[in-house]
Amino acid sequence: MGTARRWYASRYAPADLRKQPGLNKVATAATLSQVGNWSDVVEVQFVPTREPNWTAIVTFTDGHTETINVPGYVVEDVRAWLAKSDIENDIGGTP
Repeated sequence: MGTARRWYASRYAPADLRKQPGLNKVATAATLSQVGNWSDVVEVQFVPTREPNWTAIVTFTDGHTETINVPGYVVEDVRAWLAKSDIENDIGGTP
């Protein structure tokens, strides 16, 4: 079983992730699994690049941040999930 699938089946994977329409589930699950537990996330800022992968700066309730890589083609799927989960997010400082 791959890492993304193990995470997908774990208690850390958001239960509503599989229900989101139009989601590229494998790539989005792989992206979200870089954080592990999203329950302490308060904000995500996406930094666009010219490369296939974008950077996302994830801010937690205790103030610490993590930087993760996000494939450009799933940024909108990830943002849709974040919005549905009431997690603030933006791209390059714009709403």
